[in-house]
Parts: sequence; structure tokens; C-alpha cells
Amino acid sequence: MSNYRSHTLFNLFFLLPLSTLSVFYFFVPSRFNLLLYIGTFTYATCFMTPDADIANKIKLLSLRGVMTLPFRPYSMLFSHRGISHIPIIGTLTRIGWICGCFFLIYTFIYNHTFSFHPIIEFYHTHTLSIHYTLSALFVSDIGHLILDKK
Repeated sequence: MSNYRSHTLFNLFFLLPLSTLSVFYFFVPSRFNLLLYIGTFTYATCFMTPDADIANKIKLLSLRGVMTLPFRPYSMLFSHRGISHIPIIGTLTRIGWICGCFFLIYTFIYNHTFSFHPIIEFYHTHTLSIHYTLSALFVSDIGHLILDKK
């Protein structure tokens, strides 16, 4: 089992360059989508890892603590090495959690009504960018889970 530092170093210095070159070579993304992939991968590696289920144990008044703030309630619901560490399903739980948080904030602050229409419209407008974002999240998690198995 690796620690946070090992996961971060492996993902950022091995898997990120390898996956970015693969994405660039096979899919030829726009500059924006490539930067979106890199940024999402970096955020997912540092703050939205399968270990988000221990976010409540991180010191809140630190950069890592503040960036994992949305996952503090998540970490109280899920046990460590539980559903968060299941490939694809764990990633989907964290994506669902963060999307739910943003959706609630949007609904109650800006829209004042409960509607899925803005989400559907957003998806249709930004489909390709969403796919690059989701792929970065999945690849980052795969790197984390590979190190956990070793």
C-alpha cells in the first residue's frame, strides 16, 4: 500500500505524461481540451483520489484540506478502502458526489428551482470537454489503484 506522496509522484511524473501523450497522439484534442485533461488529472491525483474517503482526517487549514473540503461529508459516509477503491464505481461515486454538490449550490443560489434542464443543456454544449474530464478522472484513479495493489 502506497502513501499519498507515492501516489502523487507516480501519477504526476509517470502516468500524466504517458496518458497526455497518448491522448494527444490518438485523439488530437484542441489545446483547451488537452489543458483541461491535464488540469483535471492533476486535481484528481492530488485531491479527488480514491482516498477521498479519509478527507476528514486531513488538517482543514492546509491547501490539501481546503481543496478536499467537498469530500469531508463523503468521507463520513464511506469507509476507507471501501467503495472508493473499486475501479470505475469508486470514481463514479466521487463524480456523483461533486456533481451533486455543485448542482445543489446552483439550484439554491442561482436558479431557486429543482430542474435537470441546465445540466442537460450544459452536457450538450460541452460534450467533448466533459469526456476529456471524465477520462482524466478515470485514468488518475487507475494509477492510484495500481499502486495500491502493489
